[in-house]
Amino acid sequence: MNVKEAWHEDLPGGMSKRSSPSATGTLVLVSTGSAPTSSPQGRTARHGEFCSVSRLTSGASHTFDPSKVRAIIFDVDGTLRDTDDELVTAISRRLKPVARLLPGRDRDRAARRIVMRLETPANLMLGVPNVLGACRGVNRLAERLVHARPNARFRLVPGVAEMLQSLAGRYTLAVASSGLDRDTRQFLDVTGIATQFAAVATLGTCARTKPRPDPLRWVASELGVLLDECLMVGDTTVDIRAGRAAGAQTVGVLCGFGEKDELHRSGAHLVISSTADLAAHLTPDSRRSVQS
Repeated sequence: MNVKEAWHEDLPGGMSKRSSPSATGTLVLVSTGSAPTSSPQGRTARHGEFCSVSRLTSGASHTFDPSKVRAIIFDVDGTLRDTDDELVTAISRRLKPVARLLPGRDRDRAARRIVMRLETPANLMLGVPNVLGACRGVNRLAERLVHARPNARFRLVPGVAEMLQSLAGRYTLAVASSGLDRDTRQFLDVTGIATQFAAVATLGTCARTKPRPDPLRWVASELGVLLDECLMVGDTTVDIRAGRAAGAQTVGVLCGFGEKDELHRSGAHLVISSTADLAAHLTPDSRRSVQS
């Protein structure tokens, strides 16, 4: 959403209702408690003013326009990194005796849902620091308490390295992760893709992290681009909500833990099978508006 084009109506408790003439049916609740700052292009915006996409009109169509994209911002876990794949496999194996009781007898899907539920408490724990604006402090504390794993093995989502290579010459690439700064940078270094990214935002970068738009705003400022020229790519509703709140276009990927319906409901402009497929939707032939 373009901040200049949005209208707002004051609501109780320091909240406002914003909508955009070009995004009919979209209702966003925003916090307007912080002072405005200017972007490198002179556009005025408020850090942290967009909280989350509260409601999207049922059946609304979100048009994806590749021609607007100048910078691409990637989530890490489940988007670039093949996260928890070993855990999913192990749980799926243990579900074999009860496979007949599972929906569609799909052990892998059930195992992935279990892993998603295991991650929910961690996401909830980040909610409090987000409200308090204390994510940097949480990052510092966690890095002291959790020992680094110098010999950690990381796996990229298949095809991601080639995809990044193909896009690097045409777009500015960046990362916006809610992971620890140390661990995120270790992953990028170990997998050999760190040099592809011009900016990296982690839990330790901003006072608030996703689904707040702060990391995306920081990245856009670092890259010298407007937020509506950015594309946020992620596997969960948290990524999509952050992108929509910041005014960026969003692409959901199904190689992580999100599911197609929930990504669409969160406002994804496009949902694709894997991050590795992204380049096909950004080729010169695809530089036209496509429906999600």
